[in-house]
Amino acid sequence: MNSLKKISLAALAISLSGCGLAREKIAAYYFSRAEKIIAEKGAAPAEIEKAYGYIDKAFSKAPHSQRPLALLEELRAAAYNGGFERAGEFESGILKKAVKASEANWQAALALAGVLGSRGDVSSIKELSLLLESRASAGGGAAPYRARLLLLGCYASLAQWIEADGFLALNKSAELVERNAADYSSVFEKIKALKAGLDKEDAVSPGNRKSAPSGLLSSAEIASADVLENSKEAEKIKATLELLARDAGFKKALELTVEGNKALVKKDYARARAFYQGALGNYPDFVDARKQQVEADFQEGAGLAIMNENRRAATALLLKAYDNSSLVIEAGLRNGNRMPFVGGDKFLSEIYALRAAVISALAAVKKPGPRQKPLMEREFKESLDASVKLNSGNRIARELLERYAKDGF
Repeated sequence: MNSLKKISLAALAISLSGCGLAREKIAAYYFSRAEKIIAEKGAAPAEIEKAYGYIDKAFSKAPHSQRPLALLEELRAAAYNGGFERAGEFESGILKKAVKASEANWQAALALAGVLGSRGDVSSIKELSLLLESRASAGGGAAPYRARLLLLGCYASLAQWIEADGFLALNKSAELVERNAADYSSVFEKIKALKAGLDKEDAVSPGNRKSAPSGLLSSAEIASADVLENSKEAEKIKATLELLARDAGFKKALELTVEGNKALVKKDYARARAFYQGALGNYPDFVDARKQQVEADFQEGAGLAIMNENRRAATALLLKAYDNSSLVIEAGLRNGNRMPFVGGDKFLSEIYALRAAVISALAAVKKPGPRQKPLMEREFKESLDASVKLNSGNRIARELLERYAKDGF
């Protein structure tokens, strides 16, 4: 009886071993087929699609393998050179399967997070986050710890895309602005809590951190640090959400400001100003609406001046923009701004650059004399310096500085 059991177990072991070897051989076959296509210069889109299919099949036979990750990177370059537009879609689909099939393959999860982040596929990033949340909550050990690191990176990517979408919504929909603000605040708090938990875990039991792959650690730390640097803006967004919930006047002001932005994009200046004035009527301290009033006056005034139409109206609008820009700067320095996804430094940088643009336009319209011109030039330069100091990437400020260096004031 015992000898019979031993023979059966031995046969089973051989069978399983053969099965494993067979899977590896099948995977190797598909890898080689994909490699052959990748090696071809100028592979046709149909061939590139086949290569993705081969890698998908290989990954299904060897879900723990790292070889497909390198092949996917190479294939991405070949797809780009071959004009294959669905590379991101195929790559993310393959990686999703691999991540679900193997909890241990953290490299595939990290690669998937990177692909989804580069594409801005927020719904898939959320889906990946839910999977990692379940794995991260599995208790101690190396695998849950790695899941927590991966989750930190996913949350960070999610926060960055919500922030970008929230900024775009400023010219689209107040409802979307508020929804993105709530989502951003929620994700930011998750990042803070998860990072604090990891730090505590590392202090109490450093073993998991020591055994974690350095690439995964650095990726998680860099991604979370980039988001946590915006803690001041996150606190402002949280405060703005609380104000929206309790103050109907402020909520209406934000809605009207977004409507004004939509009109301003269409260069409907009268309608834009009416919305901004309505916003200030509902919430007089909403400096964001006042700043947009300056923008509307400047754009219309500069447009009239460029077209050489109604110079008197152009001058009046530019002088109004000039006077109000100083009031906006004072209010911004004193109390900051309220609009979500427009950071305090960015807001101030924009209004300083706008003031410089107004001064430049006034100089072109009024043709100042030898006494007044140096004063205007100094104020123009001071405004630009302040703008660049607050935000070195301010495009308007940079363009004005380049023009000033080339043509003078």
